[in-house]
Amino acid sequence: VSQSRYHRGVNHGPRIKVNADYGDRWSGTSFTVTITDDPVVIGNTGKIRERDLDNIKDWVLMNRSALLAYWKRQIDIAELIEQLRTV
Repeated sequence: VSQSRYHRGVNHGPRIKVNADYGDRWSGTSFTVTITDDPVVIGNTGKIRERDLDNIKDWVLMNRSALLAYWKRQIDIAELIEQLRTV
């Protein structure tokens, strides 16, 4: 999906936020990954290792259709969680 759309007050294409630190708590610092055929990492990735960035991109590709359906508000968060697969 290369086309931008107005979503939640921001004009950009589909993307997700990723915690820029390891752990089970949100550190408050994040970077962005586009939900595209070739996911792009945007921003400072903090302490995240390169192999983990590759895993994140693989996860986005594996879950692309569910993530896009949520982005387009075709499914709700419960349905998204149900559809997500792990790497």
